[in-house]
Amino acid sequence: MRVLLVGNFASDQQLSMLGFARTLGGGLESRGMSIQHISATPKLSLRLKSTNRGLGKWLAYLDKYALFPSQLRRAAQNADIVHVCDQGNGIYMRYLQDKQHLLTCHDLLAVQAAQGDPRLWSVSSTGKLYQRLIWSGIRKSRNVVCISKQTERDLDRLLVADPVVRQESLKPYHVCIMHSLFSPFYPESTAVRQAARNKVGLGNDSPFLIHVGGNQPYKNRAGLLSIFDALRRHKDASKGLKLLMVGSRLPEELHRFIDERGLKDHVIERSGIDNDTLRALYSEAAALIFPSTFEGLGMPILEAQASGCPVFTTNRAPMTEVGRDVARYFDPDEHESAADIIVRGLTDLKDTTDRVQRGLEYIEAHFRPERMVSDYLRLYEKITKEK
Repeated sequence: MRVLLVGNFASDQQLSMLGFARTLGGGLESRGMSIQHISATPKLSLRLKSTNRGLGKWLAYLDKYALFPSQLRRAAQNADIVHVCDQGNGIYMRYLQDKQHLLTCHDLLAVQAAQGDPRLWSVSSTGKLYQRLIWSGIRKSRNVVCISKQTERDLDRLLVADPVVRQESLKPYHVCIMHSLFSPFYPESTAVRQAARNKVGLGNDSPFLIHVGGNQPYKNRAGLLSIFDALRRHKDASKGLKLLMVGSRLPEELHRFIDERGLKDHVIERSGIDNDTLRALYSEAAALIFPSTFEGLGMPILEAQASGCPVFTTNRAPMTEVGRDVARYFDPDEHESAADIIVRGLTDLKDTTDRVQRGLEYIEAHFRPERMVSDYLRLYEKITKEK
């Protein structure tokens, strides 16, 4: 079987999407599939430092949506199936209607926000147009894979509400295939963990919590800092507790919050952390705190569990899908209550040890790449047998 994997524009630095395409492609090749990777490449935007804002953003759009489609159509001619690996590239589905194809949908949060979902963020007029084009492509896809049951429910809800789908009686076939880990995560040795501590400036013995994520509204970093502030004030919390925030630099309003609450010496920000260091930090952390209000899946939960790190996360899907009975849960809007749950969890060492062991077994059983690759391969075979 000849599979064409359509990946993401590398300059956009969407590392999880790139990791998904790389992991899936490598696994399929190991099963004897003929795999070709293709993605838009910087041409008009080649010499610009950023493709996320200003002129660079618009030139990147031309690279992706004006120049790349002709290359995609040529490559698709020789494929038995074309797999667009990210719903953000749903715009390309219009060029693949005469090919067997599928689309992986990681989340629909931006589409929902653009359609006015009051639970999400506001979207500019150009952003709404962009998301309409993406949604039109998703709607045109004959086969869609959602990475969580929650994302599948979101897709169903959007399809039911869409007048074009109702009028044309067309609804994509969709299934749920959860992601695997895209890099190796496992409990690291004491020496490696200590080296990682030193690398990020944590010193030798301060207990710390870790959070991994960016500044997207649904990552709820403001809520995270409020929970940590409540933790610092909790009578039973460790007085030396720190919070390591891995990801994008915090915006100024959150820096002001840190200063106002006297947290400056206790919150550490680090960007550009490689996976080897991240694995060691998960292994060393007292726990992962993951208070997202929405997610497509919640990969840090999987990474932490695979590294032997206890997890405290939001009591909503898909976090509950991923954390199962291994993670501990809290309401992200109830900061004092969340802090109390975290303190009680951290002090129950017997329960924590049991949960860590169950987490390691759970990841090994359900989230290794071989399982994900097998699920996609079965779906490819089903699609290519269709007339």
